Amino acid sequence: MKYKLLLKNTLICFVMFLLVSSSALASNLEEENKELKEKLDTTIKLLTELQEKYETMQLQVNKLYGIITKEEPQKEEVHIDSTVESLTKHNHGKNPNIMLAGVFTGSIIDNPEDNPHDQRNRMRLQEAELTMEANIDEYSRAFFNFAVNRDEASLEEGYLELDRIPNAKGLSAKFGRFRTDFGKINRVHLHDLPQVDYPDVITNFFGDHGYTDEGIGVKYELPLPFYTRLEVNVLNGENDNMFNMTALEPSGVTRLSSILHATKNTEVEIGVSGAMGVNNSRGDHFSFVQGIDLTYYWRPHNKFNRALTWQTEAIMAQREQANGSYHNNFGMYSYLEYQFADKWSSGLRVDYSDVLDTFDHEWAVSPYIKFAQSDMSTWKLQYKHTQRNQLRDSNAIFLQWVGIIGAETENHEEHKKKIY
Repeated sequence: MKYKLLLKNTLICFVMFLLVSSSALASNLEEENKELKEKLDTTIKLLTELQEKYETMQLQVNKLYGIITKEEPQKEEVHIDSTVESLTKHNHGKNPNIMLAGVFTGSIIDNPEDNPHDQRNRMRLQEAELTMEANIDEYSRAFFNFAVNRDEASLEEGYLELDRIPNAKGLSAKFGRFRTDFGKINRVHLHDLPQVDYPDVITNFFGDHGYTDEGIGVKYELPLPFYTRLEVNVLNGENDNMFNMTALEPSGVTRLSSILHATKNTEVEIGVSGAMGVNNSRGDHFSFVQGIDLTYYWRPHNKFNRALTWQTEAIMAQREQANGSYHNNFGMYSYLEYQFADKWSSGLRVDYSDVLDTFDHEWAVSPYIKFAQSDMSTWKLQYKHTQRNQLRDSNAIFLQWVGIIGAETENHEEHKKKIY
């Protein structure tokens, strides 16, 4: 009995110990679970705050690049503005886009009396161009460009363009007065030139403002893996330098060009051109002109303030003389331009050109620097050294400011996207 009682008391004590230990363990586990729950709640709260900060930063980045995310509802005024813009773009001839470009040039030349391009030691409004453009309907648009300088006011361009012909994909046509599609630089207006002046081969072969004429122009984008277009112009032949407008005989211009994307950073354009027309009043002597141009453009995709442009163009001309023989003429230019900062670029152009129907020739070198104050304002500083085999050599310094006011036309916006 004595041992049974001892064993019973021992078992009771052991059971009580187990109960106390379990209670203490449960209490400790409950405290640990509570602590873990608090830590988990704190972690979840911190992650939520981090997610909100990330979304805020992402929204700011998207706004910086003009991207509207799905989480950000589009504002009503954005929709209204885009609607107004769409209506303005397809306004069927009402409220045309109007742009006025002024070209102010100052020049210092050591022997202006021998300069064949009538450049003087003075400051002057070299040219003012008023441009108006509007869509007529969904298939056609109108474009007019008036040029005014100290000597005359003229309609430089004025044409109607069918840029969408039904059931004729890639085909467009224009009718009126326009800068012909010969070559590369000839089609560029004065205020859009990469340098202060046109290359010498353009002014010697076609005149101070290049080759502008009246007629019909047709453009066809060929269905090829790379962008290729064929342009054909049938014109009046109104260019007294290369042709003879008193003969009342037509002239023709054609150009074939392709654009190749060598890499994601580079673009290459190559073109060949041809022109022909009569060069005497009787209409029985002819001029033939051929041209080839190459443009290389490089801009790194991660640096928007760096770019390199290299453009070269060569032109050959054969002009029939009174005795039936042909006089051969040659000219070319090549320039390299590098954008080294956000608004700054510099370059160098080299010119060589024969003078038509003579044995005279000239070559020139022109370093320059440009400051793009904005999309609508550009300053150019250029030095030009010219050597001639007949006239005296000349040295010139040009300072030019191009200012634009009004709405940019589609032609001007398209040209700025193109490589020179």
